Amino acid sequence: MEKQKYKKIGLGILGFAILLVGTFGIYKLYQSKNSILGKEFNSRFDLSVEKASLDGIKSDSVFIFRSKIKLSEKEVRDILKFDPVLDFEVKKVYEKIAGVQIALADSGQEGAGTVLAYEIKPKEELQKGLVYKASVSDPQYADHEYGWSFQIKAPFQVIKTHPRNKGTSVPVNSGIEIAFNREKIGEGKDFFEINPKVSGKFETKGNTFTFIPEKLKEKTIYEVTIKKGLKNQEGGEILEKDFKFTFETASLEKENNKGSFAFDSDFLEFIPGKKPVFSVYTSDVKKEDLKLDVYRIATADEFSKLYLENYREDYTWTRYNRSDSSGKNDLSKFEKILSINPEIIKTEEYGRSFIELPQNLENGFYIFDATFINKHNQVWVQVNSLSSYYAISDEKGLVWSYDFLKKEPQKGTEVFFLAKGKNEISLGKTDEEGILNFSNLENLKEKNNIEYKSDPALLKIEKDGAIGFLALGNKKTQKGNLYWSHLSSDRSIYRMTDKVKFWGVVKGRKTDMREKKVTVEMHRGFGMGEYLPYSSSEEPLDSKELMISRFDSMSGEFSFKGYTPGYYYLKVKFGEEEIANTMIEILTYSKPAYQIEATPSKEKIFAGEDVSFHIKSSFFDGTAVSGLELEYSSWGGNNFNGEIKLDENGEADLVYSSKYDDQKKRQISSSFTLNVLPKYSEEGEISGSANVQIFGPNIYLQSFYEGGDNQESQFKAKLNKVDLSGKEYLGEPVAEHTVKAEIYKITC
Repeated sequence: MEKQKYKKIGLGILGFAILLVGTFGIYKLYQSKNSILGKEFNSRFDLSVEKASLDGIKSDSVFIFRSKIKLSEKEVRDILKFDPVLDFEVKKVYEKIAGVQIALADSGQEGAGTVLAYEIKPKEELQKGLVYKASVSDPQYADHEYGWSFQIKAPFQVIKTHPRNKGTSVPVNSGIEIAFNREKIGEGKDFFEINPKVSGKFETKGNTFTFIPEKLKEKTIYEVTIKKGLKNQEGGEILEKDFKFTFETASLEKENNKGSFAFDSDFLEFIPGKKPVFSVYTSDVKKEDLKLDVYRIATADEFSKLYLENYREDYTWTRYNRSDSSGKNDLSKFEKILSINPEIIKTEEYGRSFIELPQNLENGFYIFDATFINKHNQVWVQVNSLSSYYAISDEKGLVWSYDFLKKEPQKGTEVFFLAKGKNEISLGKTDEEGILNFSNLENLKEKNNIEYKSDPALLKIEKDGAIGFLALGNKKTQKGNLYWSHLSSDRSIYRMTDKVKFWGVVKGRKTDMREKKVTVEMHRGFGMGEYLPYSSSEEPLDSKELMISRFDSMSGEFSFKGYTPGYYYLKVKFGEEEIANTMIEILTYSKPAYQIEATPSKEKIFAGEDVSFHIKSSFFDGTAVSGLELEYSSWGGNNFNGEIKLDENGEADLVYSSKYDDQKKRQISSSFTLNVLPKYSEEGEISGSANVQIFGPNIYLQSFYEGGDNQESQFKAKLNKVDLSGKEYLGEPVAEHTVKAEIYKITC
């Protein structure tokens, strides 16, 4: 009996222990899955996730919605709203601990200890990198508006580089930094590549990988690649694709007053029997400093192969290499047929000039190589009588072939599509009018796996053994505007604490865009006039997916968390195609301590006259800022800059003597702007400016073409005095004044 009693007691203790362990195990399991239930919350509603980090929450996260009033699953689904719109499932969560049930209530009223928990499970994966906002605002349930925000963890990626992508004038002793959106990145040495090759050492600290080169070459374009496969040590994430950026180094010497030279085009065409004349851009170029060599390419095949292999990416963003897109070809194996110091034929258009070769060029293919300040500029040249034109739309292409010497369209001209490393494709032959219509060139590129941003292409035009080429370059064929679109922000300048709210319209010309999703991205800009969103290859700083409404509209907002002052732009994309963009600026603002005013004695003057500027500085209560030292500079007109000190009344005067600007003699007037700012920096931005319109001539000539035929043309001239006394500058007519006319012949 005693043994059985002890046995029963032992079994009882064991059973209680098992029950206790089981209950504790269930409790721990519950705590592991829903640990946030145990956290206190003072408001009526709470929304959170089990796990979050500084980088955000995972894209497969499940939310827990807690309430102190009893709600059905349907009510939770109805009152909980997400932006962007999110479809989700709701499941009520119950739990008992030692016989006490949590998340049960008998009524919809708040009660002490009443907590209901609901699992909110999205039906699709959350978009990485986006911020999801949730809210409860239905007054039937909420005592005030509730809101929560969740940053979805972006993929492991590069978020910033130094130098920036397509940065110019980078010092040759600059280091190269790549910052990631994760801490503790792996060893990056094996995943870093720079071209041209440079030796150096590597450092890794926090989220930044640094390469310190021994020395970069001046005026050189470098491309840096961070290869896919780089691992984040903390989370084990891997960089999914290569990241590339380019920059251009600065010159070791000051470039002031050294001059510049560039061809107006990278592909020139001439007809035989005439001396070639072509346009160039020059600044301070002397004849003896410019050398032009002409090389003949023996065959059309050699010419096209050389072009396709050596045509370089568009470098218009660079400072020192922008005119070098034709590539630096090794010309030693080709026949040099001409070497001259060409005469520069100047025009009245600023910077634009012409060069005329001293001899005719025979039918064939050439490269012009111009050397100025030890820098080569090359241009591709073809000479033949075939004149061709092409146009590409989003649906079809067209080529028109014409013989310039015979003055007739070329029937039966065969057109081929050429690309690097690919077999040429025949597009067909022209009809009686010299016209060939063919299928979309973009499809041709896709079939041949040709990338627009890296691979050039040619159209070969062939008729009875005569061959010519049309250069397609490396720029993507324009599809035309497939959308009516508009994108605007609520303003153009923001403070760091603001949010940018945007609104837009997207309406397809052929596609109904309503209830289709578009992506709005925030990108970093480079400065006014520099941001060029259509050419940006950088990853967006932030993005969100929006649905186009039934009214073809959309709206949304971005916050500036983590941004630095500067220029940014918003971009709307449908798939990979950009539809619209707009630019904004984010800045820090400090109220200026005082103001500066600059007032001209006259708003309009004739060249050669003097104009005085009255400078005054005062605090905002009207008190003078006496003894203030200022710097002044000008824009337009001749150079006018220096320093000035205000008197005890906070005032001073400057006198500017205007001069006639020969470069603007085709304009009746030019603008002169005086800028004044403190010599020493202030906390807030303080400056003053004034504008004066300077008129060169005191009479104004207008000419009008009134028609004519092959024998003669009629022109009308009208001459008026320039009157600066009123708003309009045209004064009384001028009679009995000699007018001289010059006739120019334009050749091609």
